[in-house]
Amino acid sequence: MRTPSAVVVLGLAVMPVVASNCSPDNTTQNAAADVATGSESDPQAGRNSKDVFSQLLENSWYLRTKDGKAQLYVTELGHGPSVVVLHGGHGNNFHYLVDAVRPHTGEARFVLFDQRGSLMSPVPDADIGDLTAEMLVDDLEHLRQALGEEQLVLFAHSAGSVLALMYFQKYPENVNGLILSAAFPPRTEGGIANWLQGLRGQQRELREREVEIAQAVQVAGLPENPEDDTPRESYMRWRITGQAPITVIDLNRWREATGAGSGVHYNPDVDSAVYNSWPEDFDFLDVIRARATPITVIQGDRDFIGPGAPEWQELSQKCPQVSVTVLPRSAHSAWIDAPDAFREAFREAISVTRRGATDGNPVGCPD
Repeated sequence: MRTPSAVVVLGLAVMPVVASNCSPDNTTQNAAADVATGSESDPQAGRNSKDVFSQLLENSWYLRTKDGKAQLYVTELGHGPSVVVLHGGHGNNFHYLVDAVRPHTGEARFVLFDQRGSLMSPVPDADIGDLTAEMLVDDLEHLRQALGEEQLVLFAHSAGSVLALMYFQKYPENVNGLILSAAFPPRTEGGIANWLQGLRGQQRELREREVEIAQAVQVAGLPENPEDDTPRESYMRWRITGQAPITVIDLNRWREATGAGSGVHYNPDVDSAVYNSWPEDFDFLDVIRARATPITVIQGDRDFIGPGAPEWQELSQKCPQVSVTVLPRSAHSAWIDAPDAFREAFREAISVTRRGATDGNPVGCPD
């Protein structure tokens, strides 16, 4: 277990956050209002509505955790084989991933949920410090059982990829496939803390695009002098200058970059608590090599979490069940920077998980 630290290490936000000790009933409408809407998804994907906003509300339900200390907010989008979605953060919520899965609602039934301690699945403030990654792993297993699924296909983003791999390590027989985006490496050496220093360096480099950032601020029509900003303009300025540069390459699309980095519905205390429960280093190679479970990594070439996923690329040379797609000129939210390429890669990943273990072999790859 990592030495406790007050520093937020995974989340991108530095803006004020909402209180975490609110009841599910009081938060549902506020959070749902942030969900992207539109009629481009399959009209049959929802039960009674064509727009995504209504589908997410209509299909929502709560799952009480096994220890009875929280209720997990769960909803569904689309129809077909199930794919469980794991948001990043930690302490974030699933809404920012809706646009990533929306084009595929005719191909899969996406089960989206807020992990324990996140916006729609809150715990009392006094319990936040007790949160661990192990709790989140076991919550996921509890969800699998509640869904009646023999095996899960997981789509995980950012820190969600760590949760997916930890689940795979603990319950390998319960995983039929992994789709990872903005993926953490399958193994670290020298300590997670040291690896994260390199991550922060990538973030700094992306935030130093001064000319592009200045142009985006100007196009947004913000005052020349930040001191003249209204409260709304001040927040928009921060999204353009602080959050969007590490989330997307095309800063003209800064409004689409939501999630933890937008500072909305993100709890850094949850992030810190879960991070502090991580092991000193990750090593998921044994379970990956031992099984033929298909793993697809979709990574931006400028994602601050491992640009181009070099460790995964190296592993894919030895393990036929591991495939990596690197999207050019793409950052942490690759479906925003390269929507067509992301859709194609994601569609193929769904297809691969349906085919199951590589060539039917019980062993994934040699040591």
